[in-house]
Amino acid sequence: MADPTPTPTPTPTPTPTPDLFAEIKTDVAALITQYKADITAKSMSITAAFSLMTEAAGDFIQLVQPFTGYTGAQKKAAVIEAVLVFYQSVIAPLGIPGVPALIETTVVEPLVEKEIPVIVGAIVDGVVAIYQKYAVGAFTPTPAPAPTPATGS
Repeated sequence: MADPTPTPTPTPTPTPTPDLFAEIKTDVAALITQYKADITAKSMSITAAFSLMTEAAGDFIQLVQPFTGYTGAQKKAAVIEAVLVFYQSVIAPLGIPGVPALIETTVVEPLVEKEIPVIVGAIVDGVVAIYQKYAVGAFTPTPAPAPTPATGS
């Protein structure tokens, strides 16, 4: 007589989500070092800080663009994370003229960090839309050609 107990179905092992930021972390650090070297001021206006953060976002978009095997959402998340690191490393340590340090660290910085994903997400969406509409460059990476089989003698 057959065993009436059903055979359990094995639980599939979840595929880990690739971490694009981990792949670009060294390049992000190098760009941050370059930006830090170019800044000589001890304070920066909000307008100048936003402009600098937008410029860095453009650099990070270019950095993730050629990577294949990642979705647009994963690339966007990597750019957002890179800009957050950029903000914390480059902009946050600078003072804002006319704003007391206590207000800056307890009010301004937390608000900015909360809004960076929204702002940078919109910047990424806008850049992608421009690339797609006007076919500027190849924002969607093309797959590498298949390897040519080796011929034996």
